[in-house]
Amino acid sequence: MDALVFLILLAALAWWVYTKLQKLFKPFTAERASPVKKATDYSWVIARFNYADTQEREKPSSRNSSFPAWYFDEPTDRQLKKLNELGLPGTWKGVCKTLRRNSITKGMASDLIGLHYKPDENERAILRFFKKPLSGVSQTEARQLIGEIFADPQNKEKWENRPASPIEREFFRFFGLIAPKGLSTKQAKELISAHLDDESLAYEERLNRENDWDNYASMYEELTDLEFRRDEEIKKVGITVYREAVDELKRKGESVSEMDMYDVLDRIREKKPDIDK
Repeated sequence: MDALVFLILLAALAWWVYTKLQKLFKPFTAERASPVKKATDYSWVIARFNYADTQEREKPSSRNSSFPAWYFDEPTDRQLKKLNELGLPGTWKGVCKTLRRNSITKGMASDLIGLHYKPDENERAILRFFKKPLSGVSQTEARQLIGEIFADPQNKEKWENRPASPIEREFFRFFGLIAPKGLSTKQAKELISAHLDDESLAYEERLNRENDWDNYASMYEELTDLEFRRDEEIKKVGITVYREAVDELKRKGESVSEMDMYDVLDRIREKKPDIDK
């Protein structure tokens, strides 16, 4: 009898622990593992592929900006492997049958894969700038929207002439320069390129300057990346606190070009403990 009671209590305890763990990990599973778009929802992307086929039959010069030239190349082995990993071989073969094609293109493979990923930081920035919804949008849908946006030359001009980003403006501070008032992204890129390619400097000095800036900008972009911040459970890193953390490591004798992003993050956490969520 005592043994039976013990087994019942043990089973009840095991069930209680299981339900608690389910609640604990449910948000993680829903956020990280579930695809952005249901794998069975391909109706709109089939229409996109049909349009791509139409563009492919026409002269390259008349192709819509939604489809770059590489879109019509053969798919890579890596793409086909990824389609298999995502459980999509039947899907793309069905697409071929619907479109009466022998095989899909590199762009079509990219679109099918992109249905299972979120837009990258640049794609999100474009959609935010043009006030397009981001909730539930896959990377493929983002590309479609961006193609439609940039089909209008005026939108391309608006995007190029948008205000310079924090990291673009930081370039001038990094090299002790004064940023022009009303600096646009287009102007910033031109000025940055001219400064890094200054042929009046010795080759080694130009190379060191470029390596320092590349690593400085890359570390900041990674630290501010949405997925990275979610993984590290940190809030958005401001350019000022980032600069101060890098300067602290420089004072300790570290070269900017050889700095490790996680060392910078450690300095940020020491300086600003509330950066953690």
